[in-house]
Amino acid sequence: QKPNKKRQPPPLDPEILEMVRQRIRAAAYTGHAGPELDVLFTRFDKDGSGQLDEEEFRKALRRTLRITPEAISDTQISSLCAMLDTDYSGTLSINEIVSFVGAEPGTSRKERRALQNAENEKLWNDYFNPETKKKKKQETTAARKRNLRLRPEVVQQVRAKINAASYQGHLGRELEALFNRFDRNGNGTLDEEEVRIALRRNLKVSPAIISDSEITSLFYLLDEDNSGSVTVKELVAFVGPEPTVSKRTGKTVGVSAEQPLTVA
Repeated sequence: QKPNKKRQPPPLDPEILEMVRQRIRAAAYTGHAGPELDVLFTRFDKDGSGQLDEEEFRKALRRTLRITPEAISDTQISSLCAMLDTDYSGTLSINEIVSFVGAEPGTSRKERRALQNAENEKLWNDYFNPETKKKKKQETTAARKRNLRLRPEVVQQVRAKINAASYQGHLGRELEALFNRFDRNGNGTLDEEEVRIALRRNLKVSPAIISDSEITSLFYLLDEDNSGSVTVKELVAFVGPEPTVSKRTGKTVGVSAEQPLTVA
C-alpha cells in the first residue's frame, strides 16, 4: 500500500491576498473608532473559542465579507488558512489575522505595498520551508509534552496490552509486525489518529482504561524526538526490551511491562 502524501496547497496570487486583506480591513472599521480587528474577529468566532477553524474562516469570508467563489475558491481559502496559521496549531488566532492585515492605511501606498509584499514573502517562506515547519512542530510538541498528565497505571496497562499483542506463537515477540498493523497508511510512522485507532480497534482498549485526552498525552509520551509522529524504535523503547528466561532458574528476567513511566 502506497503512503498517502498530503498535497501542498497551491500558492495564492498576490491580488487575491490583497483583496482579502482589504475586505477584512474595511469590515473592521466601525466609524470614529477606526479599525477594530478584535471586534471583527469576535464576529467571525462563532463558537467563542478564541480561535477560528477553517470552516469559521470560510463562513466569515463568504457570509460576513461577501467574497464569492469567483473571487476566491474553497481550495484557495484552505491555502490561505494554511498560510495564516504560522504556529501550525490548526486554527487562526487574532494575532495571526492582525499580522496578515498588516500596516495601517496611514502609510503611503508605496510603503504599504512594500510592507505587504515583505509580509507575503515571510508568510509563504514560513509555511513552505520544510526546516521551519519541522522546527515549529517540534517546539509545539515539546511544549505540550511539558504539560503531560498521564496516570502511571494507565501507561502500565497500555504497555502490557501492546506487549501481549506483539507475541506471535513460536516466533516470540514481533513488535515490528504489530507496528506495521498499526501503520495504516504505510509511511513508517504513526500519527496521533493511528495511535488512537490502534488502541481502540486493534488492542480493544476501552475509554474506561484510557480516555481520548489520555491517548493524546500518550502519543506525546511515545514521540521522544518531538517529530510529531511515532516510529517503531520509539514504540520498542516504550514497551521495553523483551524479557529473557534464565537458564539456571527457568524464571523470566529483564524489564517487565511494569517499567516506570518517564516523560521527557
